[in-house]
Amino acid sequence: MKFRTKRDRPRRPETTGLEQADMRAIHRVTQIVGDSASNQTETDGAQRQPPVRATGRGRRNLIQWLTLMIAGLALIALMPGWVVPVTVCLAVLTIVSAYCALGHERVCALVEAWYGRLKRRDPERAENLRARAAHWSKQLTNWTATLPESWTQGLYIPDFEPEQDKPEILETDPFERLSVKP
Repeated sequence: MKFRTKRDRPRRPETTGLEQADMRAIHRVTQIVGDSASNQTETDGAQRQPPVRATGRGRRNLIQWLTLMIAGLALIALMPGWVVPVTVCLAVLTIVSAYCALGHERVCALVEAWYGRLKRRDPERAENLRARAAHWSKQLTNWTATLPESWTQGLYIPDFEPEQDKPEILETDPFERLSVKP
């Protein structure tokens, strides 16, 4: 039966957003844990293993990514030739202008805060990111070593290697004994 207007449809009972969230949470928990009657011990005394949560999220995400990639490639193929380079240039200009507007210190603070959150949430992924950054930093350092000295004067390339313990000789300040007056 088709309804012509919203007024013709039967009304659902009124629920608040909190009640709907509670209902969704209860439904989700029962999906994961199962019914309480099915988790009781069996007659032979052995405990049943909790059900394995089988979702198709991995496959569904892969299909979504493939669909987006195919749609993106089709969109690029149908666009005029000047749209892609202009879009890339605008993206680079946006990043550069945001950097200039925020300033170096603020951008560094934002990146450090982001990396700290990533390290707390997923240490393995953070370590992988740090290792890749260290690799590319080393590659860039090797490449700049081939350039003339006048071109690279004052160039600082960050080091992403983990901090190591200082040698014992560097633990004390060598000028400390000079600052103390007898």
